Amino acid sequence: MIAGVVLGPKRGSISVGLFLLLALIGFPVLSGGQAGPVVFAGSTGGYLIGWLLTPALIGSTVSLKFMTHFWQKLLCTWIGAVLVVDVIGSLWLAVSTGMPLLSALVSNIVFIPGDTLKAVVACLVAQRVRVPGIKQI
Repeated sequence: MIAGVVLGPKRGSISVGLFLLLALIGFPVLSGGQAGPVVFAGSTGGYLIGWLLTPALIGSTVSLKFMTHFWQKLLCTWIGAVLVVDVIGSLWLAVSTGMPLLSALVSNIVFIPGDTLKAVVACLVAQRVRVPGIKQI
């Protein structure tokens, strides 16, 4: 989330892409020290794909001219980071495990409060951080 709101769509996507590349080649940077191609092919691989799309989506929407209020930017960040990642991740989870899609979607509900708090923090940080060459929210 912070990559998208602070760095913008291009730089944010590049930074997350580099992070995921480190995980793919074996650096233990993911939760629990996980890494390698098996993580991307496993049941949580869809969430990682969602992570890669999130900075482009968030960075593009929060920098629109009509996005003038904090709550608008927060809503775009939340939709881009929470809903999009959860839906992509759930689709992958359902396909890779044979779990019903509704069950996969419902399994994400427990993460929504924490992800919502992260979206608020990301937007608050973005208001204070200045990165040269990037339109600030």
